[in-house]
Amino acid sequence: MKLPFRLLALPAVISVLTLQLTGCGEGGNNLIDPVAEQINTITTCDGEKDLCTSGQFIDEPVVGLNYSCNQVQDVTDKDGVFTCPNNSVVTFYLQAEKGKHRITLGLYRIKAIGSISGTRQNALLQVTPKDLLTGISSQDNTNANNTSETQVANILRLLQVMDNDGSADTNVLNRIVISDADKSQIDLLKSDFGVNLFADSANFEKILDPLLVEIAKKGRTLPTAEVATARFNRSLPILQAGVYEVSPFITGGSDKAGNRLYTGMVGETTQSLEKAFEGIFFIIDRDAKAIGLGLEWRDTLNIATLDSTLLQKILLDKAPTPLTFASQDIGFEITGNIKPDFKLFAENGDTIEITQGIMTKGNLLGNDFFYRNVYGLTSSDTVDVKNFGKWRRTGTLALEGTTNMSKVRDTSPYFDGAIWKTKANSPTTPIFPLHLKLTLRDSDTTTCKDIGCPVGIDNTMGISILENGNIITDINDNCRPVNNMIEVADPNKPSDLLEEHRLGLVSAVFQDATTGPAISPIIMVDSWAKNDPKWKNFYGIFMGVQSGAAGGPKVQINIARVLDKIVTIENQKDDQEAGSGVAAIWTNYIKILTALSTKPVEKQTLEVNKAQGYISKIEVQDCNTFLQ
Repeated sequence: MKLPFRLLALPAVISVLTLQLTGCGEGGNNLIDPVAEQINTITTCDGEKDLCTSGQFIDEPVVGLNYSCNQVQDVTDKDGVFTCPNNSVVTFYLQAEKGKHRITLGLYRIKAIGSISGTRQNALLQVTPKDLLTGISSQDNTNANNTSETQVANILRLLQVMDNDGSADTNVLNRIVISDADKSQIDLLKSDFGVNLFADSANFEKILDPLLVEIAKKGRTLPTAEVATARFNRSLPILQAGVYEVSPFITGGSDKAGNRLYTGMVGETTQSLEKAFEGIFFIIDRDAKAIGLGLEWRDTLNIATLDSTLLQKILLDKAPTPLTFASQDIGFEITGNIKPDFKLFAENGDTIEITQGIMTKGNLLGNDFFYRNVYGLTSSDTVDVKNFGKWRRTGTLALEGTTNMSKVRDTSPYFDGAIWKTKANSPTTPIFPLHLKLTLRDSDTTTCKDIGCPVGIDNTMGISILENGNIITDINDNCRPVNNMIEVADPNKPSDLLEEHRLGLVSAVFQDATTGPAISPIIMVDSWAKNDPKWKNFYGIFMGVQSGAAGGPKVQINIARVLDKIVTIENQKDDQEAGSGVAAIWTNYIKILTALSTKPVEKQTLEVNKAQGYISKIEVQDCNTFLQ
């Protein structure tokens, strides 16, 4: 019998992981799961003729928002996505298909991000009303003409009153849908109105009164600035949700001034030749909580000249030691700035802390050269040095350096309610929360012939997929709900309550052409599991995203027959076609990177095989509510 997936030999592992050396962007499409048809199309960006770049307009995802850019005129699709020629100015506005008047919300210059070498990366850009401009200056990175807080609030108020889709407590079910019929009421206004409409709230309400009267007949009233802003702020954390990585595969060089430039995180000191190299891989879930893994390599090394031997010298010769995230609150502010106390702890208690930097458009860059290349800025464009990523190591060894981090997987802010069924939108047949059991095997066919060895105490992993799209443990396989990650007592069962742990999130839901409704999970088991008797062998395992290569292999759970207790799990079709095989793949981040330095080669091969595997079985737990 042959393993049902492509086994990565060590050279392939290195090849996959070093893909990040050529780019710090999000890489391939992270929201590839659903592709929506557009409506009311007038003209679109032709990818065969033009260099097109896509963005997603977010209050919640806004559907039916008009936009124009160069010769393109269109409306945002069912996911709020717009597509324009790269480096064009996008005008966002509201106007019925045959309407005579329009309301312009603002402008945005859409520009694809690049890699650290300046080559173009294919990434979906997310745009909010805060990003809109009242005009485009010759230097479009300036903030001189950004919309004011009042303008942003009034744009939010207008979008939300035009929403005919409603708002649910479950955020993943929320989007703003603007119908052509509602936009036709704009013709009741005296004329077209531009961005100045939003500058004064009293005047804004007075001018829009004819429109608001008609909308009120449908039961919708203009929210206050406070209410609209609060709704917007609730949706913002999802923009940070996803998977991030600091790659430990370091390259380096110098700029024209002779300054050393490194990818990743390299720590140095002028006091000695001691060096530290950090690898960090983490998820931020839909509650803005971090689930993360880390490793550190240390050596005494003179790297005055940097070349590919650095990779051989450190990662292939030195065994790393694990890092532990200081808290689950590690991450980014809504502005993209690094949160205070972004810390990890080494095994000896030393602290690794990212002290500054801003994550924007999927990248946090550590120096001026990388920053300008990724964002396409010229030498005359002003860059705030506080945007650059910096870190320090304190304790028994004091080092400091720059930080380069990539967002390697985005998540969809909106889930189609026809697939994502909860009590909020499907009270008679809710599927979520959904409790599943996964059976894991590794790829060690030497010890366990043909099928690989079981992983864990009973090689099963109980998980709960919550209504909000997060994934947590179900350690006792009892389907109990949780409150602040503590099980809620069942009056009919013993109240020996357990603490559950965050594992990840669902990145998207979609309709598979072959299998029907499906969800795309991302899972990671971090350091809490090291001391758990049942889960300790799962420590370091992740699935649904690949370390070092943005976007895959992505995994899908097919749920068309979940009410019959039948689900299946597999790699998504594009990854199957790329050679990953059908069976859903998992990898152990800690073990596979540690295996790089294992000697001799026979032992190394065995350790690599133990560090990756597949899901051999997936089951629907009998305790799911819909089975009671």
